[in-house]
Amino acid sequence: MTPWSNRRLDVGLFRDRFFRKTRAKKARAELMAWPESLKGIWPHAISANTEYDQTYVNYKLGCFSGIVDGDTDNEWPDFRRDALIALVDAFERVQAERPEKPQTSVAALINWPHMFGSEICIFFTPEKEQGFTPERYREAANSSDVSTEYAFIQSNLPGPSPFDTLNVAIPEHTSLGGYHIRDIDLDDMRETSNTCWSLMLDGQRLSKAETVS
Repeated sequence: MTPWSNRRLDVGLFRDRFFRKTRAKKARAELMAWPESLKGIWPHAISANTEYDQTYVNYKLGCFSGIVDGDTDNEWPDFRRDALIALVDAFERVQAERPEKPQTSVAALINWPHMFGSEICIFFTPEKEQGFTPERYREAANSSDVSTEYAFIQSNLPGPSPFDTLNVAIPEHTSLGGYHIRDIDLDDMRETSNTCWSLMLDGQRLSKAETVS
């Protein structure tokens, strides 16, 4: 006979797997429904700018980190392809409702390979927009505690983009910029690495900044 302690362990493992499977299924459904939740957000975004002087508004990817961080050891399903499709869907929905005035730009900001924190951003000023593009890191590359490599898709890429890796088509009439960040904690010399990608409509950039060569 199986000892009671082992039986309790088996039941516990079954319950844990059932919980993860159920939560992951629900999380995926919420993830795919997230773009629809952005329908009609422009009045809110414009109000944030005109009434509260915000230079941008952002809408975070609707999911928890376990299903989009790309960690094969965390026992959660990998829904990063679903997340990228949802981000593109949200980007296109927000673009479709974009009013002619005030002048704005819209970007899907994609973190990779850890996609948690990816978002849709609406920018109201060229300065704020440029803060989320590869050009921002020219000065950061010379800082004492951050070593930064940056690139733009027209020149040298920081490795394959998530669209390449996940086999998702880049929408027509858009540009994809990417930059690679290596953060070094000087206290324990621990290094973390991530790439950031910015998807924007061609010709919509407020800053009209030059691409990185």
